[in-house]
Amino acid sequence: MFKIELTLRNSDAELFVQRKSEEDVNTLYETILQAMSGDKLQILKLTCDRSPKNKMAVLNSEIIAVHLVAD
Repeated sequence: MFKIELTLRNSDAELFVQRKSEEDVNTLYETILQAMSGDKLQILKLTCDRSPKNKMAVLNSEIIAVHLVAD
């Protein structure tokens, strides 16, 4: 499993989602980086491969860091 961790502005909590494949996690990582660098506000809807029923939505302007972790 691979994990993407998000650090949000004005929050001590880190959010994370997991992906089964390296290709999927790299694609998600690049998607998040593009959203962070974009001028347009957008909501990123994320699910976790380990627990697909768990969902989160994050405003791209609130993400200050993204970390890809290979377990």
